[in-house]
Amino acid sequence: KGKACKKQFFGDKKEKKGDKKEKKGDKEEKKEEVTADANAENGEGEGNPGANPHPTLEEGSPEYNVIAERNALDMILYNYITLLFSEQKVVIDAYASMQEQNVQL
Repeated sequence: KGKACKKQFFGDKKEKKGDKKEKKGDKEEKKEEVTADANAENGEGEGNPGANPHPTLEEGSPEYNVIAERNALDMILYNYITLLFSEQKVVIDAYASMQEQNVQL
């Protein structure tokens, strides 16, 4: 499979040098197709066509509590990150405000 992908992506080494110039555009198209296919398989790209839908859970629901309990360390980390983000936002907003005042002077 690896050799077939390599051959599809890079072409056959037995090509004539004159043909390589003409087929360069074809290789770019193939590269884009392979990348798009890989992204779709990984759930990436526009609209995440390969992603599986997941139901949303309300905080405090039994399902939420079970997941939170099983992922307690992740929940602690998430809460810390959101706190840190809000604290940094205050600092950045204050800095931006100071910059605007300096520009106006």
